Amino acid sequence: MDYIELLKNYCREGGRIALDLLDSHSRELKADRSIVTEADKKISNLAYTMLAPIAGESNIMTEESLANFEALRGKKEVPPGELLVVIDPIDGTRNYAHQIPIFGISVGLLKERYPWIGMVYFPVLDELFYSDGKSSFFVREAFRGTSLETLIETNANPTPSRAAETALDRENTEHSASNFHVNSIVIANENLLKKYRWDFSLCNIEILSCAVASLSWPLIGRGDASFFGAHPWDLAGCWPILRNAGFEIRRLSDGRVLDRFDFDDWGVENWRIKEHHVMCRIEDFEVLKGNLERLK
Repeated sequence: MDYIELLKNYCREGGRIALDLLDSHSRELKADRSIVTEADKKISNLAYTMLAPIAGESNIMTEESLANFEALRGKKEVPPGELLVVIDPIDGTRNYAHQIPIFGISVGLLKERYPWIGMVYFPVLDELFYSDGKSSFFVREAFRGTSLETLIETNANPTPSRAAETALDRENTEHSASNFHVNSIVIANENLLKKYRWDFSLCNIEILSCAVASLSWPLIGRGDASFFGAHPWDLAGCWPILRNAGFEIRRLSDGRVLDRFDFDDWGVENWRIKEHHVMCRIEDFEVLKGNLERLK
């Protein structure tokens, strides 16, 4: 089975739906006060039609239908060869509902609960990130033009912000021993800044309100690292991509690498990850951790 082609077809069709409904203003509030749109529902339902051949409907996990997630909770034994298809039909729904063009479609395949194959598509930008389980790729004009696919290197190439560092930047920062300088960008979320104070003398913080952008864009130099504090469906598509691009997600408290889907890591009621994590290169973890001060 050509998993990559199946996922591309799903992202292509899901992107068409998202763009067709972008101006519809069809939205409502869920029980947790988060927004859901008609596009969320349609792209979620599309997964059961297009992706069921991969693992069967009972192993399709989507944000808009949590029954399959709940059915798996507590099952410690993992069947050999188990595949889970974890989907966020529109990540960045708040942006989407306000016609802010930073949102994406995310689908990840977990093999025996480990990240394996992943894909993230940004419909407005027509940009695609994916991993085939071994390497990671970035595709411009993925479906609406002459696509240009590039391998995302794993050898920690400098991001544009690091490459642009000048002697003046180094002189004007207290953190010259680190990879960060005044023009660097770290992507965060609102929840992090409710719990921690960030020392802006290291570098600036950006909030995109879109987890898949936060987790994929630094891989191609749009930022240097990002903090993660969301849900499994926000992570699943990016997870194999970032790992095969030389990044890891580490628990902020102790640096433990998040390398497997374990129900104990996620909240029982809201499915939000219990502790904040940071996506970065290994050499940047201690700098990022040390730049946060817990609010009292």
